[in-house]
Amino acid sequence: MLASILLIAATLTPFSVSITPSPTWKSQVVFPKDVFEGPSLSPGLPRWIKFTVFVEDIGPVYFQDGQTYAFHYDFATNSLDPFLGFSHSELDAVTLQNDGRVALLGAVLLPPNKDADGFPIPTQAEFGIQLVSLDPLDTQLVVDVFNSVKDVVVPNFGSAQPFYFPTFEQSSTAIADAAVLGAAGIEVSSTERWQTGDAIYSRGWAVGRVNNVPSDQIDAAFEIGQLLPTDILLTDGIPAELPPLAGI
Repeated sequence: MLASILLIAATLTPFSVSITPSPTWKSQVVFPKDVFEGPSLSPGLPRWIKFTVFVEDIGPVYFQDGQTYAFHYDFATNSLDPFLGFSHSELDAVTLQNDGRVALLGAVLLPPNKDADGFPIPTQAEFGIQLVSLDPLDTQLVVDVFNSVKDVVVPNFGSAQPFYFPTFEQSSTAIADAAVLGAAGIEVSSTERWQTGDAIYSRGWAVGRVNNVPSDQIDAAFEIGQLLPTDILLTDGIPAELPPLAGI
């Protein structure tokens, strides 16, 4: 009986948010260019700096060194004490869903400083904040995290306008709550505001059948074999999770 009580107590113990100092994270970044900026996939695309925020202690923002860790998982499981040694599924369970959420993952998106051909272009004095969740986020949580992040993106000259760039999973909620977010001083937008033409996320080529599947039907189509790993997917939006495909 005592062992059972101790096990339950250990299970219910809240996560500690005391994070060991490390050169792989910091709590403030500089606009328009910061050393933590991740490697660009292609000219003309937005630049990025990823971060993690603990929802029970909103305030500290843990920006990860994008040159060392390109993915949230690698950073969190190597540099954030509560997540050391977590598996992918364990980290997903406490970051991507509302039930059991301990932390919220996200990114500061910076406007392109090169065009699609790689030539330098003037940097616009604005940036986007993106939050990652498979479940719709509570509007107050969006407001709290957004404000915490924007306050630690420090322009090295003048000022910069922050925008909320909802992910695919958050877009419908953000549109529905646009007036509430606007009243809180948060404008909803997207990376389309920076596009001057077609954008390629990852350059390359593939051979396969072009298969048109609406974004909300991708998983179901893959499960029943209507969408195959050898297909090139044509769709209207890109969810955070996609099955293996020849191209998109």
